[in-house]
Amino acid sequence: MGVEVVAWDPGWSREFERVAADLRRALADLPGAAIEHVGSTSVPGLAAKPVLDIDVIVAAPDVPAAVAARDVLRRRPDLREAYADVKLALAADPAMDIDAYLAGKSAVLQRVLAEAELTEAERAEILALNDPTA
Repeated sequence: MGVEVVAWDPGWSREFERVAADLRRALADLPGAAIEHVGSTSVPGLAAKPVLDIDVIVAAPDVPAAVAARDVLRRRPDLREAYADVKLALAADPAMDIDAYLAGKSAVLQRVLAEAELTEAERAEILALNDPTA
């Protein structure tokens, strides 16, 4: 497998905003938390690997709480495996686009978010972002 570098895609900034919104909600209780789009995909016009680099910035005392908010998949192998299975199955479809991919993994993502103790309203908001037909 080689390294894939593609022309800059303006969709990268939109995708970052989608992910950043989820991260901001997960970190809402940490004052001063910041989400930054970094790396080549954050530079308009620059060819890059089509992988977003995102930094989560929190004050040093808040690092454990920030990690715990996204740590469910490390603690729960059953959810990690279910999430991986869905992602692999979706990615195997050669006609898959990013919107269908996000929508297709929404159900398992909702299970993960429930374990991360997000409220029903927070999960519904994330679902609407990832699967507008739900």
